[in-house]
Amino acid sequence: MHSEVFSILNDDEFASFICTECEGIFDKKADNCPKCKAAGAIVKIEITPKLYDDDFGLFDDTEDCFQTDGSGPCQLVSASKAGLKLEDDQFDVKIRSCSSGINEFDSLFGDKAIMGTLNLFIGAQASGKTAFFIKIAEGYSKSGHKTLYVSSEESNWQITDRLQRMNINAPKLFLSQANDMDFVLNEINGHKPDVVFLDSMSGFFRKQIDAIQSSNIQIRECAAELAKIAKEKNVTIFAVANNVSSSTVHEFEMISYFFDSILHFEPLSDNIKLARVKKNRNSHSEAISLFYSDHSSLRPLSKTEYETVSGRALDNKTGGYNIGKISCFYDECGLDMYNELESIVGGFSLSTPRWNISSAIKHDTFETIAMIVEKYNEINLHDKNINIRLKSPAHVTNEDFNLSIAASIISSYYNIAVSNQVLFIGGIDYSGAVTPARLTSRQLDGIKNSGFKTIISSNLKKEDFENHSSEVNFHNIQNIKYLRELLSSLSLEAEKTKR
Repeated sequence: MHSEVFSILNDDEFASFICTECEGIFDKKADNCPKCKAAGAIVKIEITPKLYDDDFGLFDDTEDCFQTDGSGPCQLVSASKAGLKLEDDQFDVKIRSCSSGINEFDSLFGDKAIMGTLNLFIGAQASGKTAFFIKIAEGYSKSGHKTLYVSSEESNWQITDRLQRMNINAPKLFLSQANDMDFVLNEINGHKPDVVFLDSMSGFFRKQIDAIQSSNIQIRECAAELAKIAKEKNVTIFAVANNVSSSTVHEFEMISYFFDSILHFEPLSDNIKLARVKKNRNSHSEAISLFYSDHSSLRPLSKTEYETVSGRALDNKTGGYNIGKISCFYDECGLDMYNELESIVGGFSLSTPRWNISSAIKHDTFETIAMIVEKYNEINLHDKNINIRLKSPAHVTNEDFNLSIAASIISSYYNIAVSNQVLFIGGIDYSGAVTPARLTSRQLDGIKNSGFKTIISSNLKKEDFENHSSEVNFHNIQNIKYLRELLSSLSLEAEKTKR
């Protein structure tokens, strides 16, 4: 039976293929990769069912999967033995947790990280993840937890040099260099740490898996083993991953069931970092925390402190005018975000136009806004090359950011210069209508104090902002088909003022 299943799974008719250059997955073999065009890079993904027998019993011929004597692969546990009291919906379960000694980090997990969990942090390359997580590991160690930090990227002497430069002094913190996941698992089994940090996931591999290092197959296999040992040994594991391309987050979302929590690590500026919860089995609400982190220090940052720094960072008091560069404001999980969006829309003699979109913006969101702009402004963007970037690369999820995208595209397409003292706030629906901005009096105070003179949105009522009407101009726009006209009028007013 095993040989029959094996032959079916590896039949070319049912097989999947991977590109060794870009790691794209395809249903059919091709001479050239359909994605990156590399020649001869497409290889078949070989499936070895035996690797999964012990964990999942996929090819177990026996029918007695559920055993009551504890000898079988699936053991049923009595509620009374587990310490559960089912009467009156009461549960008496003692769950261990561990504290890093940094409340703002612990709050990302509801209160503290739960023992026996696998937690993933995804962040851009060179965003300061290693320095940040070594400091967090030091915090766990100083809180009394035996902590193991394993690097797959740096050698032992590089780690030692880094620790000396960071002035790390934590007796219960142990560091190691490894790429072999089986070695890591043996270290966990042998030293029995309370907390483990793995930096980074793409550097680990299992020798018995016939797949290249950093491939999706290797990452999935390593994640499965880590999830298993976390629960078996009741150890808290933090895995750090590099967000190297737009597909990275999607790939980890495909295997999200291995992780108890998934968090994004985002640089807001050189030394200000944001940690954002995307998934947490032990908490129902999204959470964010801010930190000031450099090579020698780590400290929490309050929202008020960041909002003050963020509002000043754009330096809008200069009153400069730029084509395609838009100042924007939006709310992210209760945090006021100021940012700067810049687009370049150009036509070049390329057979396939390229859209290079900042990884902080969801690609499907940008495509939707581009389609709406095309429809209601009678322009064609799909034969254009488009580059779009953000000054602060933190991820944007708030729909109030969409009006800024449309304004940036139209400004660049029609060469309309826009003042950096103008803020665009609002969403866009499929009819092109601009949805009203949700602004509070406190937010308007911050906008005014940051040097912005004009706000463009929908259904802004001056009577709601009487205290600011003399200092801030409000322009209402109901549909983006009027956006070009509005931008042109503001630009013309600027020209008249200069004269």
